[in-house]
Amino acid sequence: MLVLIAKLQARAGSAAEVAAGLREMVAASRQEPGTLAYGFCQEQDQFVVTEYYRDEAAYQAHKDSAALKAFRAKVAGHLEGSPEHWLSSLQDGFGFGA
Repeated sequence: MLVLIAKLQARAGSAAEVAAGLREMVAASRQEPGTLAYGFCQEQDQFVVTEYYRDEAAYQAHKDSAALKAFRAKVAGHLEGSPEHWLSSLQDGFGFGA
């Protein structure tokens, strides 16, 4: 399983546009084969996106997806710099509950 964590900084006054773009992308990305979980958190103008993929092929498919391309187009000009991201295989601890 691969996990991607991305941090995005919205430009001042652009958090609503970034959040709207993320909501659309998250909904579409959750439908992609091999995507196990996808979501984001927001605190003011900062966003953290978490993505879980079954394998490298699922991650690569998302990188080439229409959803990601549409998101990039929608938020162009609304982000401060480039998103920071971290990608790694999960070592331990996936699951909710007990």
